[in-house]
Amino acid sequence: ECLHSFCKTCIVRYLETNKYCPMCDVQVHKTRPLLSIRSDKTLQDIVYKLVPGL
Repeated sequence: ECLHSFCKTCIVRYLETNKYCPMCDVQVHKTRPLLSIRSDKTLQDIVYKLVPGL
């Protein structure tokens, strides 16, 4: 299982056309990759502080 973290907007856009992690090439989900996305509240808070209005 891949545990890489990405900006949600970026990874959702990426997974629209790919089924594999862009970092390690592990298959995210065979048929519905968006089901595997989990929020990382701490990372999200940091990103929003660094990039207001994102």
